[in-house]
Amino acid sequence: EASDQFSLCATFYEVFAGVLPFAGRTASERLAAVRAARFEPARPSHPLPRWLRVVLERGLAQRVEDRFASVQELLGALERGRSGPSRARTLALGGAAAVALASALVVPSLVERESGAASTPCADGPDRLAQLWGPERSEAARAQVLESGSAFSESAWSRISESVATWGGQWVGEYEEACEATKVRGEQSAHAMELKMRCLDRQLIVVDATLERVGATSLPVIVASLADGPRPIECRDIAKLEATLQEPADAGTRSEIDGILRTVQKGELALLDAQPEAGLEATTAAVERARALGHGPSLAEALVPHSNLLRANHKRFEPAVREAVQLAARHGLPAVETAGWLMVSRGADDHTDIIKRDSDTSVALEAARAALARAGTPPLLAARVAQRRAEVAHMTHSDFERGVELYAEALELFRATPNPPCLLYT
Repeated sequence: EASDQFSLCATFYEVFAGVLPFAGRTASERLAAVRAARFEPARPSHPLPRWLRVVLERGLAQRVEDRFASVQELLGALERGRSGPSRARTLALGGAAAVALASALVVPSLVERESGAASTPCADGPDRLAQLWGPERSEAARAQVLESGSAFSESAWSRISESVATWGGQWVGEYEEACEATKVRGEQSAHAMELKMRCLDRQLIVVDATLERVGATSLPVIVASLADGPRPIECRDIAKLEATLQEPADAGTRSEIDGILRTVQKGELALLDAQPEAGLEATTAAVERARALGHGPSLAEALVPHSNLLRANHKRFEPAVREAVQLAARHGLPAVETAGWLMVSRGADDHTDIIKRDSDTSVALEAARAALARAGTPPLLAARVAQRRAEVAHMTHSDFERGVELYAEALELFRATPNPPCLLYT
């Protein structure tokens, strides 16, 4: 009970103040800060109202007897304070997405545990998310980032925690909605729920694989990858999931597919981090596993980053990327197909024959735009297509005016995405 209260207040403090309540490079330093009640000041961008500071500092008191009598009493104090004049608006400044994560991840399980209420059939979302991003992992990741010595470290940690908070809050919301629509309200079939849950499971794998690389991959790459990560809302489209989640029913094969997905993500991170040997090793392993399994969708997903790493060897690159787009088209994976055609267009730059280069680039970009339309024109992918078209207009055709138009279009599309990766370094 007392430790639950402390964990809840620590989570809320980080959400609303933008920093962990107690600082220190080692566990002993942080413990000393707890004993001395030496709280970290809130970030200027996260002003902490006085009433909220008082409530959270009481919940974070070293002595158990100085804390609230129960979690319910703590939550009551938070609700009374939040309901005061203009206070809800003040709290919103701390970030609605982060609040959603903290509330979804911590509060329901504590209230249920304290009240003794029976668990609902859809109450395990926060617990599943906590396995991915609980206090221990968050603290370990924070230490790795801040101890990196990079001038970018504080900003990177802020972006990493914000991205995970945003995504996590959305993930729990979609998880609960998918479950309740079938098990509580009876509005959708069990098969539809299974598809949505499988989609959400795959997103957990991608984010988990990214977080595993904190400390081993450069901070800008981790930040960009999380900002460019999966969107839980994409797991709502049943028709799209029916077309793209073509997976065997047996658990063993699904586990192998999950392993391939995790390996592909590690390869993509290595590629972005300018570690071609590590990237090629990972994607080669993923391609071989997918081919041995005979699972076309996984093979297509693995071949796109794999072919990118083979660009220096055109004889190997060309068949790999062509196989990727063919498999993606055959298995109804338009987003993967778009990425593959973009790779084909970049590979065309290596042609010494100018006429063939221009022809291949034009064909590839038109195919990419067609696949993009079938994918529903997601802003980030659309931005990359516009960016590639701008590069061709500008650098290949020397059409500077058209290039400027397309770069402006790409920039607006990037800005339409959460934590737009193209703006991270500006």
